[in-house]
Amino acid sequence: GQRDRGAVVSYAGTSKARAQETLDVMRSEHKRLSEGVEADECERALVGMKSGLVMQGESSGARARAITVDQYIYGRPRGLDEVEKEVEAVSLDLLRQFVADNPPPPMTIVTVGPQALKA
Repeated sequence: GQRDRGAVVSYAGTSKARAQETLDVMRSEHKRLSEGVEADECERALVGMKSGLVMQGESSGARARAITVDQYIYGRPRGLDEVEKEVEAVSLDLLRQFVADNPPPPMTIVTVGPQALKA
């Protein structure tokens, strides 16, 4: 995210033979996300964010990066307790509502490889 916009960046490494299939699956998953989020997916994401907070609190480099990003985006650094409260406030219902209210715009797709892929 930035101060005035956000982006979703997806990356997948694959073989030349499976490149088109990989792109097709990624596009399908992005579309599926816009149709709703399942409870187990939301729970895994929240666990991942909480794990990231723990790691951030234990790494001075990660914490310094988080403070720098917060200063840039919010104009002030946020404490780990504040970020934790924000994560705890996320619910499946709120996430589903956000996804419904914010459908993805047309995507820019960039691939690197020996053959052009069909987007």
